[in-house]
Amino acid sequence: MAESMNGKSFREVVVPAICNTRWREITVNAGASASTLQDIKVADSCGGYAYFDSGISQTPVRNRFIYWRTNSDVLELIEQSLDLNLIDCHVRYRFHDTPILGGISVHETHGNVDIGFTPDQSMHSIFFHASLVSATDPTNLHTLNPGSSITSQLHSAASYLTNEGEALFTFSSNMGVVQQHELSQSTMIQKLWTGLVPSSIRGGQEATDSATSLIIYPFRGEAFIFAVCRDHKLRIWSTKTRECVSIFNMLDCCPDAQHLQNQPITGSGHTISRVMNSDPANLKFCVFLNFNDRKQEDLVDYCITEDYLWTLWTNKSGESVARVHSAYGGMKGDNWMDVILQPSEVTELLVSPHRDPREIKTLATANEIDEEEYFQLQLDQWTKFYSCCVQYQEGNVTYVRPCDKIEDLYLRGQWADPIDHSDEWAIRRDLGTLGMCLNLIEKRITDDIVTQFEYQLLMNEDVEILVDGTVQTDTLGAMIQTIHDLPEAIRILLQINATQQLSCSNLFNSSVATEILAASLQQLSQTRLSALRDLLILQMSAIRLSDKDGMTPEVSEVIKRDLIPFTSRLIRAYVVLKWATTRVAINNQVNSLDFNMRQLAALEITENTGLSNQLRTGALQNITIVELFIRGVGGAQARTSLANEKMLEEEPCATWSVAILALVKSIAKLIRWPLSEGFVFPEFLVSSCQYLPLQEYVHLLCTWCEWNAASRKFMLGLSYLYFDESQKAAQCFIEASEGVSNDPYLNQKVLQTDEVQVRKLEVLYYLKVLKQFEEFSVPDVVVSLAKTAIGIADGDDMNVPTLWSKVFKYQLELGHNREAFNAMMANPDPSRKKDCLRQLLVTLCERGDLKSVVEFPYQDMENEVVSILESRARSVDLATHKYYDLLYAFHISKSNFSKAGSAMYEQGFRLGREVPGRLGLQRQVQCYLATMNCLRLATQEFAWIVKPVQSKSKNILEGYANQPAKHFLNGEEKSEMVPKKVEILELSDIEKEYTLVDARLRLIRKDTTSPISSGPTPGPDEMVGLLVNVGMYDRAVIVCTVFNLKFNSIFESLALSASDIAWDLLQQYLDRYDDHSRQYHRCTAIKLLSHGFPLPTWLVNSYKARNMSGLLRIYIGFDLLEEAVLLIIEYIDARLDSFLGNDSEVFGIKGCLRPNCQSSWLPYTCIDQLMSALKDHTDDITYGKMYENLQNKVIVYLNKVLTIILYIQIEDSTYKVLIPAPVIRHFNNIINILCRILTYTVKYIFLPLRISEYILSITWFIVYYIYFVTSYESIIKQDNNP
Repeated sequence: MAESMNGKSFREVVVPAICNTRWREITVNAGASASTLQDIKVADSCGGYAYFDSGISQTPVRNRFIYWRTNSDVLELIEQSLDLNLIDCHVRYRFHDTPILGGISVHETHGNVDIGFTPDQSMHSIFFHASLVSATDPTNLHTLNPGSSITSQLHSAASYLTNEGEALFTFSSNMGVVQQHELSQSTMIQKLWTGLVPSSIRGGQEATDSATSLIIYPFRGEAFIFAVCRDHKLRIWSTKTRECVSIFNMLDCCPDAQHLQNQPITGSGHTISRVMNSDPANLKFCVFLNFNDRKQEDLVDYCITEDYLWTLWTNKSGESVARVHSAYGGMKGDNWMDVILQPSEVTELLVSPHRDPREIKTLATANEIDEEEYFQLQLDQWTKFYSCCVQYQEGNVTYVRPCDKIEDLYLRGQWADPIDHSDEWAIRRDLGTLGMCLNLIEKRITDDIVTQFEYQLLMNEDVEILVDGTVQTDTLGAMIQTIHDLPEAIRILLQINATQQLSCSNLFNSSVATEILAASLQQLSQTRLSALRDLLILQMSAIRLSDKDGMTPEVSEVIKRDLIPFTSRLIRAYVVLKWATTRVAINNQVNSLDFNMRQLAALEITENTGLSNQLRTGALQNITIVELFIRGVGGAQARTSLANEKMLEEEPCATWSVAILALVKSIAKLIRWPLSEGFVFPEFLVSSCQYLPLQEYVHLLCTWCEWNAASRKFMLGLSYLYFDESQKAAQCFIEASEGVSNDPYLNQKVLQTDEVQVRKLEVLYYLKVLKQFEEFSVPDVVVSLAKTAIGIADGDDMNVPTLWSKVFKYQLELGHNREAFNAMMANPDPSRKKDCLRQLLVTLCERGDLKSVVEFPYQDMENEVVSILESRARSVDLATHKYYDLLYAFHISKSNFSKAGSAMYEQGFRLGREVPGRLGLQRQVQCYLATMNCLRLATQEFAWIVKPVQSKSKNILEGYANQPAKHFLNGEEKSEMVPKKVEILELSDIEKEYTLVDARLRLIRKDTTSPISSGPTPGPDEMVGLLVNVGMYDRAVIVCTVFNLKFNSIFESLALSASDIAWDLLQQYLDRYDDHSRQYHRCTAIKLLSHGFPLPTWLVNSYKARNMSGLLRIYIGFDLLEEAVLLIIEYIDARLDSFLGNDSEVFGIKGCLRPNCQSSWLPYTCIDQLMSALKDHTDDITYGKMYENLQNKVIVYLNKVLTIILYIQIEDSTYKVLIPAPVIRHFNNIINILCRILTYTVKYIFLPLRISEYILSITWFIVYYIYFVTSYESIIKQDNNP
């Protein structure tokens, strides 16, 4: 990979090892003996291979590499990519009892990665694809020494894969033998012996021409073996001819060759490495000659490219040292640059006295030891434990990146030529002197000062006060005096610190690359923070020394007015960057993330972290805020910016050398690069639910950063709200409202409006904020903020009704009913006012505060109140809500009794259909009673209610089903509505319903298992029957009375009751309710006789007194002839006695001495029927006797009646004048004659009594006429003869 890094310095980036890595284990049986691993000691090794990058955009092999390490018989291969996250990229090969010698090589082929290496002393060679199947395939394994004929020790090896697919292995032994074997890809591995290096074999001694390092590499189509030998010569072997084709003495390249000729080599000996380049024809090698006399440091490894030589050393103290040498102009000279390595972990521990490891007890030599000895044991054990922890973390792969300009200057301390573009010699000299001053200050600052300085910066302490007097400035005076233009030099250095370098898809996008970027950003921010700290100290010192060192007041003023404030702001900016690289992200639960998404959705802000799935699955744990940001939107935006800059167009493969720092700085700019207006980072913190780090971030910026102040306040309010600190959140939101008109984030992201008027923008902002508090259920704050917004809004603002609605809603939620009512009445929007009214009524009803509902002065909204309550009452469950009761109370308070009654009737009507059982009936009865009371209180004009019947819509009228439907002019189909029927109910109608419901309730109370507890209420007839069946006769009488029904069923039921109480009740009912028709006596008697029961005496007597003829007809109907005869005879006797003035209590006949004072009658038809029935049975002695007695009694009665009639007529004053004396004298004779006629007709002719009576009347008329005419003629004669 070609790189352009001439003149640059480099810095190590440490990426912690991945915990809980899942390794794929592959075990290979190489056939070694069990003692091989114990007898042979092979040094552990490691190495790496980077894929060839063609420079094509989005290639999967860009920034992709493999590194390995060996440990005895274990080979670990790890594939890593800085752009993509790889899966199952950790493979561990384990060879049974077979140590790994080395010679590991990795080769790219079409679709495969091939790996070759040598496992052990028995000279096994393995070459396979990096897969489980290939590794265990025996065709990929070859034994070079099957008979163990070669006993020399192998100490180096090399392998290579040719373009023809042949695997080559080369080994070197301590006996000077170079053996090369070729492995073909056939099923049988061939063994080829290509030759020996001519040498003398010395037993027990290493040959001087034995190779210490080998490389196999092709040149001009042929593979050659390049070997560096112990005799300092480079030998080249051809794999085709199996001959040594070239020998070159390496000492010829050394200036002191004679001195080095006899010097022994040390360690692993000389090593050879190929110069990596992209041109296979340009083959170069680099050889390291390892002589003992020059050994100041031990070389661990090295690598060389066309541009740089990279080396890794260890010094005498065991510390690692990395150096790089520029390859420009050759490798001569001492142009070495130390790579800035990460400081090692602190080995000293501060152990608290109370820490007591258990190992101390086992190490103590006695039961009692002094305090100093105990503390030393304690420190030793904790140090041992800490050392084990550090060793456990070792083995990490570190990366070396180019340094930033400030890192190069500050960390290396070389300020001789700090600015490349600075052409003026004076400025370059001033900058160099300024750098030396900074180096001096940096050396005098202790770790305690650094820690205190950074901590106080996090607490937002004044930067200038923090550094004032930190370092003694007496030695800086002379150096400062030599700076010609101190302000300009400081300004140039500050510009370097404030330089913003903008930063392609998937570039450095893997987890490892994210850690590298985060670590690089931390190093960058820490270095610049330290440099700026020292620079600030220098400026403060320069001001104090201005008088002594001859600094002009103008220079002091420039430094004090411009440079120091700018330096302070830069320091605080880098404190923010360093904080972001060290602050660990919070691992939130899934429900917290969901809640945060709902919170952002209320603001209409979309989640833009790019990490939603990873945050939910918990894949991002124990990482810093910066790493989280890089993995999400921060890394994406930084890559986009880098792609727009087209920085990689000239060198597309230089992603590491060119893009790494640019990407780091672009990410830093998004977080808070000095003096940046970006707001991506805090927006990301909110979207990823990192509210606690957000508070810290805002706190670090609040005292100095002028950009996005309103947006930061807004974000801080969101964080306070997330932690349920609603009052703090409200205050932050109010303060943020001042920037809605000029803050880009608030205007474009939060409000998302084209409105330009400030007041309307503020109102829209408050509406957004209110949604947040509504989501967190803090009604008191919502009310306060809504009132604030109302005070800001103009009178014609369309959002004012919404604000009043929110005030109403949350005042009501707080239980402030009066305030809620006032807010509702203040709402200028009628529709919203109506909605609020509905919510007010419903809420108060649910709380049971019905008094407030009734007492509120609704003014012109009373009809709306009634409509809402009616609608609510009809739509809710009657069993749990009492809206009808509220309607009733509301109408009563307004003295509207008719509507109050209507509400109660509707409730009762619905209760009968929707609420079954006793409880529903009880409420229904109460509703009907209240309804009747209301109608009684109402004026006669309004003493009625309306019972509507649901209308039905018919598109087609009946009788016209086949005709097409009619339409309006616009094509809409007409709906033919059936006229709505209205039923008017008066008090009597409601009383009837009440009576039935009350009777039903009483039935259920008497018998809880009654079937009428469910279903509709029975009709009046059925209800009477049900009442009678259970003995509720009084209630049955009431039902019959209300519905004007006959009492027959009641009396019939009582008649069949076999108890004295029932008969007493029957007697009372007959006395109380029977009318002049005596229908209930009749039905009672018929019921008894039809069931074969004799009529009780009291009933007979009662019936006699009220309707003797009815009783007689019942006797005749049931063939009770004897009872009928006795009844009629008794009645005739009573009649005859009445003529004599005697009363008859039995039949209720009043006696009278004057016949003309009463009327008399007999049931002639019944008597005729009775006599006819008796006559048919005269052959029976009993019936014959009854017939005779009855006949005689009738004749007596008729004769008596006839006599009375005649006497009445004679006694009449009119007839006295007309009837002559002879008629009067013979009146008795006339009566006797008529009685005989009547008796004859009755007794012998058997005419009906009524006909006999008619005949008697006619006869009497004839007699009377004769006597009258005779008497009249006599009178005339007397008149003519005075």
